[in-house]
Amino acid sequence: MSLPVATIERVIKSAGVPRVAGSATNMIIAQAESYITDLAKKSYAYAKHAGRNTLKDTDVKAALGLVD
Repeated sequence: MSLPVATIERVIKSAGVPRVAGSATNMIIAQAESYITDLAKKSYAYAKHAGRNTLKDTDVKAALGLVD
């Protein structure tokens, strides 16, 4: 699985970075995928604890520690 390079480059440029090397883009992609995978696993644990298989925004908020 890999995030689209062009999309990530647009995100990087929207952060004000005028030029980015391909190797830097690839490192950002790898880290983003790792972060997303970890967040999804943590979020799914909350869904399973609630007796669901469907991931909801409340599960993601809980995994991010954004629950009141």
